[in-house]
Amino acid sequence: SECATKKVLAWVAYLQDTLDYIANPTATDFVPIEVVATEIETIRAELQSASAMLASASVPYITLDHFHRIARNIHPRTSVQQIADCLASLHSENFVFHFDTPLLKDIVVLDIMWLMKAF
Repeated sequence: SECATKKVLAWVAYLQDTLDYIANPTATDFVPIEVVATEIETIRAELQSASAMLASASVPYITLDHFHRIARNIHPRTSVQQIADCLASLHSENFVFHFDTPLLKDIVVLDIMWLMKAF
């Protein structure tokens, strides 16, 4: 992955690959480990029950709680601060969008184009 070439921690590189897979599972050969795959299916089900708009396999966003759960499934000893730092780094690299504002702080946008089309 792109993270691996930047000498990013292995769990962060795996997290980036996982987020790519969640956003568009047909565009990648990535196969998540079983515990992560189970979490992804749970997240998809939660999001689909909350929004009929998410009926496809592609998921344009996840909640901040979902992001934390995925990170902890990948690296169980990850601290809340490490997860926050990882999210900030992914945001600064335009890999995801996360805004720490009262209205948007609970959403992590995986599909940047989806966000752009909303405006």
